[in-house]
Amino acid sequence: MEPEDEFDRRVAQIHGLSESAGFGSAVVNPADSRHAELLALVHSFLGEGYDGEKVAALETLHAELASRQTALVRELQERRIGPDDYVRMLNASAYHVFEEMKDVLGPTDFDKLFGPIPDPSVGFVDAEAFRHAHRQRSK
Repeated sequence: MEPEDEFDRRVAQIHGLSESAGFGSAVVNPADSRHAELLALVHSFLGEGYDGEKVAALETLHAELASRQTALVRELQERRIGPDDYVRMLNASAYHVFEEMKDVLGPTDFDKLFGPIPDPSVGFVDAEAFRHAHRQRSK
């Protein structure tokens, strides 16, 4: 099975979207879901027996990014920052975390998991698309 197909199968199981998992038996806690998806990604693209220390380091970095995003969402909701600041800070945080992940994994394994890191000027989150979505939700 191709890694992409294996990953799709595992994510479907995580979210209760496969017959073998039992439809509707999804992981409910978002933190557990993120953790399970990261493990599915690593196991699908790098193998079940991939270096446990590296996986643990990835999990820590992944959790740090999720925590940072949660804090930024709260600041946005409380109107302490605007949509442009949110996107700028989230992109900076994501870029930093992905650079650290690349250091942990090495460039070859990093590219197998995530592909190339976008140029910082481009970012992970498109500012215009986010602004548009934020305006729609704010109506």
